[in-house]
Amino acid sequence: MAKVSHLHNWMQDLGEELLQKIQIKMTSKRYSNEEQVYGQGDEAQCLYQVKSGRVKVCNYSPSGKEMMFSVLREGDCFGEMSLIDQQSRFNHVSAMGAVELKLLPKAHFLHFYQNYPEVSQALNLMFCRRLRISFHGMEGLTLMGVRERLALTILREAESDVAGVLGIDLSQEMLGKMLNATRQSVGKELKFFESKGWIQVQYGKIVVSDADALRSGYESLLG
Repeated sequence: MAKVSHLHNWMQDLGEELLQKIQIKMTSKRYSNEEQVYGQGDEAQCLYQVKSGRVKVCNYSPSGKEMMFSVLREGDCFGEMSLIDQQSRFNHVSAMGAVELKLLPKAHFLHFYQNYPEVSQALNLMFCRRLRISFHGMEGLTLMGVRERLALTILREAESDVAGVLGIDLSQEMLGKMLNATRQSVGKELKFFESKGWIQVQYGKIVVSDADALRSGYESLLG
């Protein structure tokens, strides 16, 4: 089962020559666990791509409650939108464990964006996919229960590890923050999926045992 393509890495289908031109303009920076990459309201200075590790994208309510939107992994890009619309950052991004990021300065990003149609086309495709997912997310909050939203998240986020095992490396607490649901309600629905033989719940990870069965029941909701 493939993840939704072109959702975070707009560089993945660029030609090798253009990709090399972009990569040579990028620098690397390391972040420690929970270190903030940028915060809501910050001025946008560069594009980021995950070289290793994971980062989370989230916002906070006035009371401090965290709402997590996504977890980005190796190869995923972020921070493009504020470079294009010249507005401040609208969310928070921080490291989940040790992370190394590639940084493309604003001036270089805008050069490629304005002078290479392949870049703007790739970004447009990525933004369309993200918007589609956002609409489904809003629809889910009003029309779907936790079970349906959880199934869609597993289908969207699951990927194979080095051993070829399909799974999602997010805790129940993290899933609850992504779904705006309690940890207890997420745990209840995971037990339902497990009773069907579709998944196995392990510490900090969910292994997808029968992707076809999970897909047949819920993937049509992705649109």
